[in-house]
Order: sequence, then structure tokens, then C-alpha cells
Amino acid sequence: VYGGVSEIQNLEFRIQSVKSKLKIVLIGRLAKDIGVQMYADALKRLKRDSFKFDFKACGEGELRHELERYGDVLGFVKNTKEYIKKSDLVMASSYLTMLSVMQLGKPIFAVYTNPLKHDYLFSSPFAKYIYIYSSGKELARGIKNYKPNVRRLKSAQNFANSQTWGKVTDMY
Repeated sequence: VYGGVSEIQNLEFRIQSVKSKLKIVLIGRLAKDIGVQMYADALKRLKRDSFKFDFKACGEGELRHELERYGDVLGFVKNTKEYIKKSDLVMASSYLTMLSVMQLGKPIFAVYTNPLKHDYLFSSPFAKYIYIYSSGKELARGIKNYKPNVRRLKSAQNFANSQTWGKVTDMY
């Protein structure tokens, strides 16, 4: 157990009709080790292909400039939950962020830039609930082809809700 969530969320899932613009949010440090350059490459490809999206990044770091041309980079955000709730999909890298995103019923798109990150993502207990890519090209294709899967999102939410801080405390 690597961490937990604070409150149990039970959201109703509704498949919405195709929107004119997909709302994408990135949560995390804007640094090389979380794959910011791959996220930026995917956004560049989506923009080049005239795929309509609205992008926001909740984070700060040396690669901020890589993302600013694709949408709003908000810097450090105290409460990312409101941005997650309004999104259609979330780009995330850290375990605790992913748990929070799953708890709110949003799909997670993650990338890996090295073998350690590959193992971290694919060996996590929630690997079957997230979308994992090794390049910006694959990520862009995954975003374009994404279709919401209520069963998968609900299973991810149930998993996240079972990962409470109380459970972490009990294990220790």
C-alpha cells in the first residue's frame, strides 16, 4: 500500500454525447521525469490533426513552456478536484493523484519514459484501470480513440474508495 484517499466518492456515471471539445487536464510537476515532453508531443499531434480539445495543466516546473502553447498552465493549484471534475480525461503520473482521479470517476492517461516508470505503472494494483503509453504518438492515438467505459470507470472508483488512509494506518 503506497497511500490512500480521504473520503469515499460515489458518483453516478453517465456517458455523455460527443462533445465539440474534449476537456483534458494534466496534474503534476511539469518535469521531464513525469513525461511532460510526451504529453506535449501528444497535444501537438492532436492540434495538428485539428482534434478539438481544451487543455489545462495544474502544476509547475521547468517544462512549463512545453505546455503553454496548448492551453492554460495554472501553476500550483491548491484544490485540483474541481479541475478533475470538469475534465473528460486526466493526464497523471503519481500514485496518489491517480487514486484521487479514479475516485472522481475520470479516466487516467499516463506515460512512461524509462523502465522504472514502466514497471511502476504496469505493476501498480490499478494498472488495469488506466491507459498507459510509451510515446506522444501512441498517447494522441489513444486520446482520439477513447470511448468512455462506465464499467471500467466504476471499477476504478470502487478500487480507489477501498484505498483509505485508515487502511494504510491499519496495515502499518
